[in-house]
Amino acid sequence: MSLNWREIALITAELPLEGSIIQRVHQIGFHALVLELHHPSAGPWELFAEVGTPEARLHRISGPARQKRKQKTEKLQRFIQFLRAHVEGGRVTAVWQPAQDRMLVLRLAVRGNTLHMIFRFYSGPGANIIVCDDSMVIMELLFRRPARSESAG
Repeated sequence: MSLNWREIALITAELPLEGSIIQRVHQIGFHALVLELHHPSAGPWELFAEVGTPEARLHRISGPARQKRKQKTEKLQRFIQFLRAHVEGGRVTAVWQPAQDRMLVLRLAVRGNTLHMIFRFYSGPGANIIVCDDSMVIMELLFRRPARSESAG
C-alpha cells in the first residue's frame, strides 16, 4: 500500500536529508530512483523513491539490500540523464512537505543555481518526480503528461 502523508512526514524526519550531497542517481525501473547521498555527519547513504505504483514509497536503503541497486535499467532514460547532468553534485539545503499532502520538496543548491526536486507520491497519473528552477518553472519530469500541463518549460 502507498504511503500516506503522515508516514511520509515520519520517514523524512528520520532521514539526514538536509545538508546531504547527491553524489549519484540511478534509475532502477520505470517508476523508481535511487539517490546516493553523503551527509557530513551521517556519512554515505542511499535513498529509494518509487512513484506512480500502488506501492509508492520513500525509504533509506542500508545493509545487503544496497547490492540490489545494481539491477538498474540497461538504457538510460531522458530523466536520469537530466538528473546526472543537472542534479548530481547538488546539496540539499531545505526539505519540506506541504501540509497533509503526499508530496515532498527538496531545495537543492547546484553549481550556483537553486533547483527544487518535487516527489509526488500519488497513485496513478498524479504521481511524478519533477525538477523545477528557482522560479518553479519545470525543467524536467519523470513522466511527461502534456494533457495535464506537465512538460518541460
